[in-house]
Order: sequence, then structure tokens, then C-alpha cells
Amino acid sequence: MVRGVGQHSLTPKQEELKTRPRQGQSSGTEDKHKQPQVAESSQSDVYIKVEKSETSITYGRPQGTDAKAIQQLKDDSEQAFQQLKEIVRQLLERQGLRFLDILGTEDTDPVEVEVDELAMQEAQALIDEGGPWSPEAVSDRIVEMAIAFAGEDGSRMGLMRSAIASGFKAAEGLFGGQLPDISYTTYALIEE
Repeated sequence: MVRGVGQHSLTPKQEELKTRPRQGQSSGTEDKHKQPQVAESSQSDVYIKVEKSETSITYGRPQGTDAKAIQQLKDDSEQAFQQLKEIVRQLLERQGLRFLDILGTEDTDPVEVEVDELAMQEAQALIDEGGPWSPEAVSDRIVEMAIAFAGEDGSRMGLMRSAIASGFKAAEGLFGGQLPDISYTTYALIEE
């Protein structure tokens, strides 16, 4: 709105901007966001300096995600999985079989594999207290992974809980609607 050449009256918006605290001045209540700087010329023009925002418009790695902890947890899980695979490999060898012998077979022509006493004892040791597949160890790994992925963003923990619950529901579906009791023990420990 132009009031005329040489007049020094301000528009209502200019008056509002003029009364805002300037950089270096306190308004009495500190706001965590910077107020725009207002500088006046001798005329009625008003210059507003706006601070450039560094907010990204793309998704990046969540702040605080602990990549080192995530890698360590992945390595620990891989090591535990390799132990389990080794038990199965040795079990098959004791029966004169290999992994390839039992993979890709037709349901009409299944390969019979007998679980012997040694394999049962080794597998039991893996799931007993202190073993890498015990409910305590597995629940600890899952919780630590969720914490590492959530990082410093506490609001992401709800997303992590939801993902864990979805994972257990999906596993139930794969097992015909009911998981072994050890799985429910593990889930209860995760919820704790």
C-alpha cells in the first residue's frame, strides 16, 4: 500500500514488524526460534532479514542411530546363526547327507533326517540360559537393535515396538498360527 511519496507513515504490517524485537534485543520471553531482523530506512520501507533454515527436505539417517552397535549386533546374530548351521551340518554328515541333499526336494519325495541325541544336546545348549538362542539373549539383541535404530529419537521407539510385534505376528503365520513356547517367552522379555 503506497501512501504517497515522501510520507513516512507505515502500513499496519510494517508497524507490527517495527515493534518486534530486533537482533540483540530481548522481548522478555525468549523464543527458541530466531525472530526476523527488522531494519528501517529513513523512508517507510522495511527490510526483513530471514535466517536460512538448514532443514533437510529428504530423509536421511535418523539422528543418533548407532551404526557401530547395529553392526556388532548383526555380527553377533550371524555368529549365533553359524553355530546353529554347524550343528545341522554335522547332524547331516553323521547320516551321510549334505545340505544340498535336503534342499529343493519335492514334498512327495522328502529326505528323512533323524535328529540324534548329540544334535539335540547341542541345540538344547544353544537355547538354554546363557546360550546364544536363549530367550534372554535373543530378547536382548532385539531390544538393543531397536534402541540402536531409534537412536536419540525417543518417538521412534513406538515404531520399533510396532515392527517387533508385526514380526512376531508374521512368524506365527509361517508356523500355522502358533509359535513354540520359547518364542512367547522371548516376546514377553522384549516387552519387559
